Amino acid sequence: MLKGRLNTRRNRPGRDNIGVALAAVAIAAVIGVTIFKSGIFNGLDPIFSYIFGLAISFIIIVAASVIFYAFKFPRNNAPVNISDALKFNRSQTLNSTPPKSLDELENERIALNETIFKSNLISIPIALAVGLGMGYFNTAYGIYAAFCVYVAIQNALTASKKRDFTLNFKKRVIESIVKGYGLDYYAASGLSLDEFFAVYDCAVDEYSSEDLIYGEIDGVSVKFSDFYAAEKIKTRSGTKTITKFLGVLFVADFNKKLNHITQVCHIGSCYLARYGQKANMDDVKFQEIFNVYTTDQIGARYVLTPTLMQRLTELYSKFDRPVNAVFFGNKIYLAIETGVNNFEPNLKLSLKDDRSLTLYKDEIRSFVGIVKELNLNRRIWAQ
Repeated sequence: MLKGRLNTRRNRPGRDNIGVALAAVAIAAVIGVTIFKSGIFNGLDPIFSYIFGLAISFIIIVAASVIFYAFKFPRNNAPVNISDALKFNRSQTLNSTPPKSLDELENERIALNETIFKSNLISIPIALAVGLGMGYFNTAYGIYAAFCVYVAIQNALTASKKRDFTLNFKKRVIESIVKGYGLDYYAASGLSLDEFFAVYDCAVDEYSSEDLIYGEIDGVSVKFSDFYAAEKIKTRSGTKTITKFLGVLFVADFNKKLNHITQVCHIGSCYLARYGQKANMDDVKFQEIFNVYTTDQIGARYVLTPTLMQRLTELYSKFDRPVNAVFFGNKIYLAIETGVNNFEPNLKLSLKDDRSLTLYKDEIRSFVGIVKELNLNRRIWAQ
């Protein structure tokens, strides 16, 4: 049985944005109540009292703005069934507007960068003013308030435009690249928690999964997506978020029905499931990078041939990030801990530059190529 556990607190549409909004309101309330109840305005010059009153009012206004954006643009990227994604994509192709041209997308990128620059001109001075005002009485309050005001203003002024550009970018650029490999793309969904728990065994309070790429490569059914999982831990000072995984999950057919589980664990990875007993392999270089656990010692050596161990080592070298694998039933589950949100636009790169488009193509090619790099398309497994 594959492992994993999910805490009772599950992510909901818009939860992240609503959390930011509530945090902003709480900060505004705490700062306001603390300042007014402390009586620090007593005896101050009326001008200073006026400035501090404006600063507190501004924080509350920004918090209200964040709430507006949180509810106006809720997030919901829960995984869906592959067949549902196919139906959605077909109906979307027939009914939706065509993707923007690269020229239109480039103009949108330039406009977005201008918006970000202008928002910095607004948010930085205001954040500094609020921070200095609060810092006059308490340095920690001042730094914290300045940071929160800056983030809140940036969010309010740029969040919706960033979201729109990202969606247009994925529709025009990422989907086009993916279809070039004969695969399908569904930006709004990804692999499931069950597939995550095939490799990891940890508490998860929130997760997101997006940029689902799926189809067949050389007759091998594959699917992979971006995946994020984290746990929330209460501390004396508040709630701490611990990221358990950030990277790409990859699932492919393994053309041999296995009645045992074999697991390949990168020595630097945490929160992994453990299946059976440790197995010592003959490949010295492989052993320096990975540990192997299995419920069947003989079966593990049947699965992890010298060639496959070498290819897993090369796969780790290519990504230069921890790679973990589980072989179970007729599937191989791969988790590549890239540590970044993949398949996203880089606002600094011009879309008219072929070199920037090549970077996006190379990123997708690196995951599509896993099938051939691990020889998953060889029918030797069916023998």
